[in-house]
Parts: sequence; C-alpha cells; structure tokens
Amino acid sequence: MLAGLIKFLLWFFLFYYLVKFFSKLLTPFILKYLIGRVNKRFNSQFNNQHSKQEGDVIIEQRNKNKEKNKESEIGDYIEFEEINE
Repeated sequence: MLAGLIKFLLWFFLFYYLVKFFSKLLTPFILKYLIGRVNKRFNSQFNNQHSKQEGDVIIEQRNKNKEKNKESEIGDYIEFEEINE
C-alpha cells in the first residue's frame, strides 16, 4: 500500500516537472507562431482596407426589414396629459 503510494507520487512529480520543463522550452516557439498568425491577419485586413483607390465609391445597403422590426419592438407612443387639480 505505502509502496504504491510512493510510486504514484514519484511518477506524478516526474510527469509534473517534465511538463513544466518542456513548457518553458516550447512557450517561446508557440508564442512566436501565434503572434505571427495574428500579425498576418492584421496585415491582410489593413491591406484590404487601403487597397481601394481614392475616389472609389462603395454603397452598402442595409436591410430595411430589420430597421422596421426594431421600430416595432420599441412599442407604441402614448401621450399623457397633465391634470391640474
């Protein structure tokens, strides 16, 4: 019983320290990879915005049905009259 517990604790701490050691080694490489991906995504979005020539006109149409639904969700206007006694 006690030998099994000691064996388990040794394996547990060995595994823990191996994961800790390799995570310290691999973290810089993983961060460089992730930062590179974010940088590429940012550059592609930035280039897409500025690739249009000056004077180009782009018309984006909104769906009028959505605007009508928003107005109907607001509710009805009720006019109150003030009564002086």
